[in-house]
Amino acid sequence: VAYLRELYEKAYNEGLRANENRNYAVAKRKFYEASLYLKKLAQAEPGKRELYENRAERLMRIYPGDKALPVALFERGFFEQYWTEFDRGRLNQTQLVKEMATFADRHYAECWDFMEFIKHSLDDLPATCQLIEELAERGYRLFCLSNMSEEYYDYLKDRRVFSFFEGQVISALEGLIKPDIAIFRLISERYHLAPAETLFIDDLERNIRAAGEWGFQTVHFADREKGIADIRQLLA
Repeated sequence: VAYLRELYEKAYNEGLRANENRNYAVAKRKFYEASLYLKKLAQAEPGKRELYENRAERLMRIYPGDKALPVALFERGFFEQYWTEFDRGRLNQTQLVKEMATFADRHYAECWDFMEFIKHSLDDLPATCQLIEELAERGYRLFCLSNMSEEYYDYLKDRRVFSFFEGQVISALEGLIKPDIAIFRLISERYHLAPAETLFIDDLERNIRAAGEWGFQTVHFADREKGIADIRQLLA
């Protein structure tokens, strides 16, 4: 743990120095490295998970450009207004970036870089990937039901974890989004799933409620460690 903290501080401070020197490519890489160390620290010290994850969220806002851009977007509610439409497929990344530039009164190129920064910060969660692989080896049928834009899905879809899913329903490709009941109906009908025999796992309470209304069994995955334990207990 001490070594992880040392690596985090080193990467974070190098990112700050690079940002001050306007070496944004290096700053982006160093802040990304620091975010990975924070996630490892959260796994290593579960009792401090909330602290580390809050720090990771703040770190995400330290975009290696003008820091006022991501702060303004978060504080003024840009993502609440537009991200759902991005995930639903009604806006592509080019259109979303145009909206962002107008919303924040920023240059298009700067907003595009911020979107790419978010996309490239998406990393696999080892414990979750291990659980998915374990369940696949035990013979469970696994499916991915995700709120995700087409561009982000294209970036992620070749990762090994996706190979364990028998089928995938991606919101932007369907024009539907969780927690709409229609998307639960779609995956059930497409893959011939009996809701009462299907376990739905999600980190958002509103999606859990909607899935339960459809008839799925559910596990709320807000706390990763507890969620994994709940799944294993349910399937024991």
